This record gives sequence, C-alpha cells and structure tokens, in this order.
Amino acid sequence: MTAKNSSTTYSTSLKKRFKLSFPILVGLFLTSVGIIASALFSDFVTSRSQNEFNETSDRQMATIAYHLQSEVRDYQQLLRGAAAMYNTKRTPVTQEYWREYVTTSRAKADNPALLGIGYTEVVRANELTAHEQSMRAQGYEDYVIRPSVPRDIYSSIIYLEPSIKENREAVGYDMYFEPSRRAAMESARDTASFGISAPVNLIQDPDDQSKSGVLMYHPVYAPELHPTSMEDRRAMVQGYVYVVFRPRDIMATIDTRTVTLGAIDYEIKDGESILDSHRHADTRIREGGAFPSHLQKKGT
Repeated sequence: MTAKNSSTTYSTSLKKRFKLSFPILVGLFLTSVGIIASALFSDFVTSRSQNEFNETSDRQMATIAYHLQSEVRDYQQLLRGAAAMYNTKRTPVTQEYWREYVTTSRAKADNPALLGIGYTEVVRANELTAHEQSMRAQGYEDYVIRPSVPRDIYSSIIYLEPSIKENREAVGYDMYFEPSRRAAMESARDTASFGISAPVNLIQDPDDQSKSGVLMYHPVYAPELHPTSMEDRRAMVQGYVYVVFRPRDIMATIDTRTVTLGAIDYEIKDGESILDSHRHADTRIREGGAFPSHLQKKGT
C-alpha cells in the first residue's frame, strides 16, 4: 500500500488547503476504496508548521488506510469461510449451525465495528410458498418475505447474527427489492467474488439516515459446484453470505493515541460512492488561528 499527495496547494488567500489521497486496493475487491483527507490553514501558517503537518498527516492517514484495509480483509475472510461452509456441507445449514460458525469465528469479538454477519437465500417465485412454510417450521411463526410485492426472484434474509432484537427483525427482508443491495449482490454473483453496496438505510435503523451502513456480499452456489461462466453462476446461485457495517464505526475503533480524527477531514470512497465522510478540521483550525498544537510532531 502506498500513500501519495494528490494535490498540495498553498497561496496568499484567506485559507490554504492541504489534500491527501490514499487509494486502497483490498484483496479481491472489484472496486477501489480511497480515503481523501484535507485540512485548512489560516494565512500565517509557518513553513515549519506546514512541514510538520505534512509529516503528521502522512503518518496518520497511512494508519487510517492500514486500519481500514485490515478490517475489510477480516470481513472478507469471514465471508470466504462462510461461503466455503455452505459449499461443502451436504446437509442444510441450520440456524444453530450458522450461529455456531459466527461464534467460533469470533466475528463480533474480533471486529467490534461489525453490526452483523448473515445469510440471504435466493428464492424463485415458484419456490416462495415452500420457502415460507419451511421457515415457519424452523420457528419463525409469522415469517413472510417482505415487501410482499410479487416478483420473479427474491433474496430473503434468513440468518443474521448476533441474535439481537434489531437483527431478528431483519429476517424476511428481501434485499433484491432495494436497488443498491441488489446491484452489489449481482456483481458478487457474476464475478464469484465480493460486492459492496453504496450506503443504505439499514433495516435496523430504517428512519435514521445518519446511521446508514454498507453491506458486503459473497455468493453461495449449489454445493460442491464451482461455476465458471456468468450464465452458470446466475443459474446456480443459492444465496449470499454478507456482513453489515458502518465505515464510521470502523473509524471510531482507531487508536486515538496515533490518529487525531477530530482534526482531519476525510472521505471514504468505493469508486465514486462516498461511504463515509467527516468535516471538522476547518472549524478547529480556524478557531486556533494557526497550526494546531495537537497535530504537531512533538505532540504525537
């Protein structure tokens, strides 16, 4: 992973901008994830302060990039393991078996920013009645796929851990119904790799747009089959394992002894889609009138 300045501009205007861009290519991601951080300075910032800012920003943004990269790789590893479990297990994966996998993999314990890890099953229209009856027989007495709008194919959440109230209420939701989720799943299906959604309102927080999250998917095909063509992958897909997270929650787990997030403006991007952003730096720096002491080299 490399870090480079995408642009650095100083002038005699009222404000001066320092901008860094750090692209990250993570594992088998089909799209690039980038972080852009910027901070504003007042007119009388000294050359020494600029140099100190450059050094500190490089170090802090490299730390952020590494932290995000490590977290996403952990998520990918969880999904690969879950997909392999489905692909090799000859009997159906039950709710108890899924819960055991999530528990033994220490998914939540090792990744506190992870909101959930689940499985969504692909259901064709002619399978809908049998599918709903099967789920009710497993203990979901009122289970129906929702929204209840007739369509040719569904992708319903059937397992989602940890088993907390908000996650249990998501069971039965058809993720194919929402365009961003569907696009990510179809990308994963067609490439036999990972697909990531744009930020979406989560089922767990349907009315709070400030808590939007991101979903990463990996396809599950018929057991012991490894389709190589796009046509076969579309025909053989049985479902998707996925994780739910908020990029902002990942940022919150960064060690504040090494990164001063409150003084950095940043954007986390997947292609052109902004997954998260933070805007605080210009206010803090304008209030101080000079290079902030908590970002100077001697203070880190």
